Amino acid sequence: MPALLGMAAAYMILKQTPRARNQLKRIAKINWNPAEAEEFEKSLLLLADIYIQSGKYDMAGELLKRCLRHNKSCCKAYEYTGYIMEKEQAYKDAASNYEMAWKYGNQTNPTVGYKLAFNYLKAKRYVDAIDVCHKAKHLLQGKKPFPRKNVKLFPLCEGSGTFVATKSLKFYRTVGVVEIILVLCFISSGDVPWFNPFGKRSIQKC
Repeated sequence: MPALLGMAAAYMILKQTPRARNQLKRIAKINWNPAEAEEFEKSLLLLADIYIQSGKYDMAGELLKRCLRHNKSCCKAYEYTGYIMEKEQAYKDAASNYEMAWKYGNQTNPTVGYKLAFNYLKAKRYVDAIDVCHKAKHLLQGKKPFPRKNVKLFPLCEGSGTFVATKSLKFYRTVGVVEIILVLCFISSGDVPWFNPFGKRSIQKC
């Protein structure tokens, strides 16, 4: 099994996804055993990731269930399951899975924290979203920011130090994604009526 996993990983590096998938499907047919549990789990997760990228969520979901059957604390399996639920707009289920990934990851992954907070927001659990935002923001302190090249930034309001990026999600860490979610929570609850989160900045002052 380790040799097959190594071959699949090499094919992924070479961007030969079909060949990698074939090797991983061979591993998926093998019965689970404790001696090779780690390699088995990594193989299932990698295969699930390939299926997710192809939009085959049902097949990926079955693999993730197998991972969780043998390892109830597999953070990545919960994270992938949350992603699938989010894509299907089942935000409550997505939040539940991201919550487990956040829990079993000891609340140390700011990316999972962001996803959890976002789905709390979509599920209208504003207090929980704010709580996770504060924890994720604390984790991001001192992190090296992504480059801001070719990114348009708009202040949330006049004189505000919080900005919204209009390009890609990967730039959100530099412009305060946590603060953005916090503001969106207040907007959704009707406390900040002046701000359009995805439009240009408001002309009103805070």
